[in-house]
Amino acid sequence: MRNLSIATLLTMLLLALTAQAARKPSWVKQRPSDSNAYIGIGMAMKKPNDLQHATQARNQALRELSAEIQVTISANSILRQFENNYELKESFESNVQTSVAQTLEGYEVTTWEDKTQYWVMLKLDKDKYELNRHMTLDKARRTAWSSIEAARSATERNNIRTAISHYIGALQAIEKHLQDDLTIKTFDGSINIGTTLYQDIQQLLKQILITPEHTTYTLAFTQQLRQPIKIRAHFGAKADTLRAIHGLPIIFELTRNGGDITNRASTEADGSTTCFINQLSSKRRVQELQIRLDMESLLQNSIQNQSLTNIFFHASAVPQTMVILELNKVKAWFNQSEEVFGGTYHAAFNNQIKSLLSDSYFIFTTHPEDAEYVVFLQTQFIKGDEKIGTGYSVFVVYGSYRITISNNANRTEIFADTIDRIIGMQPGNYDYALKNCRDKLKDQFLQHTLPKLDSVDM
Repeated sequence: MRNLSIATLLTMLLLALTAQAARKPSWVKQRPSDSNAYIGIGMAMKKPNDLQHATQARNQALRELSAEIQVTISANSILRQFENNYELKESFESNVQTSVAQTLEGYEVTTWEDKTQYWVMLKLDKDKYELNRHMTLDKARRTAWSSIEAARSATERNNIRTAISHYIGALQAIEKHLQDDLTIKTFDGSINIGTTLYQDIQQLLKQILITPEHTTYTLAFTQQLRQPIKIRAHFGAKADTLRAIHGLPIIFELTRNGGDITNRASTEADGSTTCFINQLSSKRRVQELQIRLDMESLLQNSIQNQSLTNIFFHASAVPQTMVILELNKVKAWFNQSEEVFGGTYHAAFNNQIKSLLSDSYFIFTTHPEDAEYVVFLQTQFIKGDEKIGTGYSVFVVYGSYRITISNNANRTEIFADTIDRIIGMQPGNYDYALKNCRDKLKDQFLQHTLPKLDSVDM
């Protein structure tokens, strides 16, 4: 009786599995083939308390569907126009299937599921796909051409910011069609959108001139600039046809360590705008202020493909200029001692450091009472071992220094730095090793000590 019950249960289970298998559609059992359609199938396992299986299966089916669609690169495409640009090519190849999947529409959706699996089949008629693709491409070309015409019209009215925005709109319209033929027929004949757009943008950028009122300004160390830095923006191909640009976004950037400055501004009706420098983080004697067209504000991440932006608005083509900032240096007295192999030397190393400090921060005076600060540099070079090899000897020298800066009025130490036991090695004799050690110690000063002085409040 017991054996009969087990047999009955097995029979019922087998019948249930057979019935379930019979209910499975044929496309789940075996992938269908249709020469007139693209097909993508996705499957996801169901998990307790997880409703993502439908999305996962659909995304998998979309990827498979897009992989079936062969992408052809037209001879009149942007990819052909810039075929030597590796960055653009790599970006396109890595995102091509994703781009295709994002543009797919009009496909049929079929689903099937049981207790453990969820299946999705997407089917897209090839003729319908080609029709939709051509319609989408034609719309993109017409939108881009309309934006180019609007940009040209804005340029004629001297509305340069609006012109740039229209050109960005044209680039945005064709961003997903890098592989397609971008030729369009106009009243003037056939025009390639990609080529025309690139040439127009380069010509526009070339005619934007950003000019500082002065190329060099003199500042005190921590004081506000008495005369703010003023620039003007003009547009034109020749000096006698220049027109002031209104509303052009400008960005100001210090090339070293930053500071409290006006970072962004827009030009007034006369093409002018002003950067106020309140304080500089670096105390270097000569610094640079870079001034350029603020493409970040104009683009506002509207173009997803950064490689495309880099081509049409390359950094080297963006209008820019430079202003030199010269800082008034403070007076200091240089006190030093340099010990070489136990004896006092003629300060060959210390004089090099003094020269570097003079170039960067201080005017050194020979009268201590006139100085605002006292710079004290102690340097020591010690003989190391003579390493003897077969037919040669290598000499070793150790070098160290300690530098301090103090306020001369109240004797308060405001800066100190120490570099210890830098090794110099050279064959021949100790003098060669000494020179090698001095060079290495100087490199340490340039790389480690000098940058720290930027943060010292003097």
